[in-house]
Amino acid sequence: MKKIYIIGDSISLGYGLNIKELSYVELLKKDELYDILIDAQCGRNLEDAIQDYKTPLGISADILVLFIGTNGMINKEKLRNFILRIKTNKNMVIVCNTITRSENNRIIQECCSECNVILCDLMSKFITLDNLMQLDKIHPNDKGHYIIYKTLKMHLNKCPL
Repeated sequence: MKKIYIIGDSISLGYGLNIKELSYVELLKKDELYDILIDAQCGRNLEDAIQDYKTPLGISADILVLFIGTNGMINKEKLRNFILRIKTNKNMVIVCNTITRSENNRIIQECCSECNVILCDLMSKFITLDNLMQLDKIHPNDKGHYIIYKTLKMHLNKCPL
């Protein structure tokens, strides 16, 4: 079973979904292939993630998933340094870009390339498919969470462990 540590924001918490709808995290948990630890907060930005990161939990994970960038602009140097901090020789790092159009997506993509970590490109899925967002146009609906789940799972399955 792969140990996955997800660092996220309100999207990772399934903000706005009703009780019968599942977030991408809940879908991953249902697979029973992964031991999921989620560290997410509504409104979390890069600065919060850096401050809140729990090193022992990150080191014990096989795969770290970073899914932030919706709340505020990302500083490229800080993101690069954070990725390098969470990346160890024994774990894989997957960084998800945002599901909304944002300058942060360019920064995330550049940092993934520079740090040699996996980019989970969610934006390309969300701009080509309709009806994946809630009315606020920030948070995905249940169909959007399913797309995130399938896209992320594809990357998780490629990680050798």
